[in-house]
Amino acid sequence: MILDYEFSDPKLKAFVEKEAKKHKITVEEQIERYINRELMSDSISEEVFEELHSQEYLDEVNTGLKLD
Repeated sequence: MILDYEFSDPKLKAFVEKEAKKHKITVEEQIERYINRELMSDSISEEVFEELHSQEYLDEVNTGLKLD
């Protein structure tokens, strides 16, 4: 997927960049994870899958993306 996305909120940009750096992936890959939450991927470990789907992490993402 090719994303053409500009962050209008500097806090959101910083949040996504921090998360991408933490997971050692690009910002685009991090955004893709937020879009599909890696539900269709079998290329991630169970540990990463559980972390990405923990309620705490999903709440943090939803807050960061202002989805609440």
